[in-house]
Amino acid sequence: CRVAREEMQKALDKMAVLEKVGKLEEYLKEPNFLHSLISHPDMTHAKAQSLILDLFVGGIDSVSNM
Repeated sequence: CRVAREEMQKALDKMAVLEKVGKLEEYLKEPNFLHSLISHPDMTHAKAQSLILDLFVGGIDSVSNM
């Protein structure tokens, strides 16, 4: 899905910029779901994207049922 891919790329770009300026460690003091996903050795970007899309769909489904 385009939305999941775009949101993931924005987050990855932000982390790359923070790493360049030496502020990534400070940023990651708070829990970061995407970073946790992509830092796992068995996780690919495609798998992470799929999980994010599942979360979006699950959120939409649960809200629409209300």
